Formats: sequence, structure tokens, C-alpha cells
Amino acid sequence: MRCYCLIFLLLLGQGCSNHISQQPTFNIEYTHKKPGKIELVSTKNSSVFIVTNQTGIGKGSIEILSGEWATNTTIRLYLRGLEGFNVSNSSEQLVGSEKLNVSNLLVTKHQSGKTQYYDVKLPNTFLEKTKKLTLNWVDFYR
Repeated sequence: MRCYCLIFLLLLGQGCSNHISQQPTFNIEYTHKKPGKIELVSTKNSSVFIVTNQTGIGKGSIEILSGEWATNTTIRLYLRGLEGFNVSNSSEQLVGSEKLNVSNLLVTKHQSGKTQYYDVKLPNTFLEKTKKLTLNWVDFYR
């Protein structure tokens, strides 16, 4: 009996020592009156928030509810042309490409029907101590 108790305690201790990292959880809101959405595609070290909308003008917010921002956090905007983009937290606003790493990429075809997107890599220093991001974007082909 003692042997079974010892094995049980060893297994219990080993199970408790393994740290299970959880994916962060978010509250994502698309807040423009025209149809659109913001979706999350996430892996262990990256989060990509995919933005699609019909009019080319939109806004939304991303609030982290639990966990931490991924090391690589990107906003992917499916637009024909990026005229303007800004993202803000409670204390700072990043506008356009002056402080943002923006890449223009072509794809064969997205489910939204768009064939081009812009990736905006958010700086980790911007995300530190940030709970909520507010996004605004404008497509110059609207």
C-alpha cells in the first residue's frame, strides 16, 4: 500500500511541476456600421488579427482578457490600398508607417475576395502593459 501511495505522490508532484502555458484570450470588436470583422489566427509565439470589411474604412478594438501578448503580434488588413492606419493604447498612438512596420503582400485569393493585404507588425514595447488596442483604417480605393 505504501508503494502505491509513494508512486501516486511522485506522479502528482511531477504533474504539478509541468507548467502549461495558455493561449491568451481576447475580446475583439469590429465597431464600424458597415459589414466586416476582425478574426484571430494564433500560434504559440504569434497572433495575427485579420481585418476584412466591405467599404475599406473601419475601426475596432482588441482587448486582452488573460495571458500575454504574443512576441509577434500583427494586424493583417485585407485592403486594395492602405491610405491610413493607426493603432492606439491608453497612452500612445502609432500612425501610418512612421512608427509601424508595414508590409504589402499579395495572395492568390482570400475568402473575402481580396487579393492583397497589409501586415502591420506591432512593436513589443507598444504592447507592454497594454490591455486594449483601438484600430482605425482607410483604404484609398474606397
